[in-house]
Amino acid sequence: MIGGGTFLNYKVTSDLFPRLERLDYSGQISPKFGVGLEIQLPRTNNKFSLILEIAKLKHNYDGFELFKSPTFTEEYTFYVDSDYIKINTLVRRAINYSEKNRLFFDLGFVMNFGEVSSYQDVVRYDLNGTQTYDNNNSFLEPLGFTPTFAGGIGYQVDRVALISRFEYGLNGFTSSFSVGSTSSRIDLLLAYSFFRK
Repeated sequence: MIGGGTFLNYKVTSDLFPRLERLDYSGQISPKFGVGLEIQLPRTNNKFSLILEIAKLKHNYDGFELFKSPTFTEEYTFYVDSDYIKINTLVRRAINYSEKNRLFFDLGFVMNFGEVSSYQDVVRYDLNGTQTYDNNNSFLEPLGFTPTFAGGIGYQVDRVALISRFEYGLNGFTSSFSVGSTSSRIDLLLAYSFFRK
């Protein structure tokens, strides 16, 4: 059983939508929970194992920009909503200090099943503060299945392990060609093993 928090960050490049580049996509933390299975590889003296995990991650982001001109004020909000089932396939290299203490390193890939959608909300006011424009729409293609790469380090004492992982994806929150986006995640997880001797 695993659980903890995920720190998510997007990086965006777009000549067509430069406003998206100016938003701050960092500082978003979401809970992450799941279950996993560790399979010891034979003839490796418990140094190598295969890690299979399935976890649930739901994340919501909103970025805000205020634009002021001599004739109007505009409030721009950009939203990203993601809902994923994540399947991790990792190889673990363990350094065993004793039967109940070990340092380990994880490396592998993650299959993300779900959908990431985004939309914008634009509200404009004149100099008197009267709302003159309000537009809420989704203008980017949603992102479905996406693979990511993962690596991490952890330390286990008896049945409890503390794990830190980094995950990187070439697709952030959209499959649109007009917006380039990548994602990076840092996980801080606590794992409990029911079957470790």
